[in-house]
Amino acid sequence: GRPYLQNLNILYVADNMTRLALFKSGGGDALQIVSGQDAKDLQNAGYTILSSSAGTMFLLPDSANADSPWSNLQVREAAEYAIDKQSLNTAFGYGFWEVANQLPGKDSKAYVPTITGRQYDTAKAKQLLTEAGYPSGFKSSIIAPSSLDHNVPVALQAMLKAAGINVDVQFVDSAKFSSYETGTWHNALLLDQNTYRANYNAVLSQWFMSSSPWYKGIKLPDGYDQALNASLNSTAQDPALLGKCIQMLYDNATIIPLYCPSSLVATTTRVHDSGIGAMGSN
Repeated sequence: GRPYLQNLNILYVADNMTRLALFKSGGGDALQIVSGQDAKDLQNAGYTILSSSAGTMFLLPDSANADSPWSNLQVREAAEYAIDKQSLNTAFGYGFWEVANQLPGKDSKAYVPTITGRQYDTAKAKQLLTEAGYPSGFKSSIIAPSSLDHNVPVALQAMLKAAGINVDVQFVDSAKFSSYETGTWHNALLLDQNTYRANYNAVLSQWFMSSSPWYKGIKLPDGYDQALNASLNSTAQDPALLGKCIQMLYDNATIIPLYCPSSLVATTTRVHDSGIGAMGSN
């Protein structure tokens, strides 16, 4: 009848190597992990790895600009077909990420199980580019926050190039990146991540709505605001109403979903019933 917990000490260790060494030497029983490689190494060493979804990473084409190649639906679709999402997960997520085919993760009421995504197919990507009027491809950019693992946008660059979309990668500081998030960008893909909310209406109304101060570079699907207002006005989260909004964003390729990174924690065998990773929202 007695609880396992006697006391709780939270230690803040800025340096990752020092933090790992402290954990391995018995200095703690739960460790916040900063990389998939660390998680895999600790898992191989016998520690338990607990994970919870940390949102969705995606590319945002500037579809609102009529003179941008990204205003063409076939171009946006081509870019998604050109990306090998599973390879990104294996190479950089070490299997702890979830491949994303839509904006919400699988633990959300907004998730639409019938959306299976545009599966990796370079030939299909080239075909769509040709049909869109770009048989020789075109040049563009990926704008990414400098704090992000640089390997991810560089890998995306190589995948898109194989299909004919030649992008340069621009790493910008947080202030500059925020100005893109709340402003516009031109002939470029914004590499960004959203977090989840317990009620997914909050995600859509905050980031993906005409009245939102975010992402002025995207063109939302026709009728989308009305569909979202119907969901917002429902007395409880309605999966059908939420799903209609997600389906519209997918059909319009408004975003190009990539993966759902995980919030990872390693624990020793002394930790029981922590609740870590049990919640559907961070």
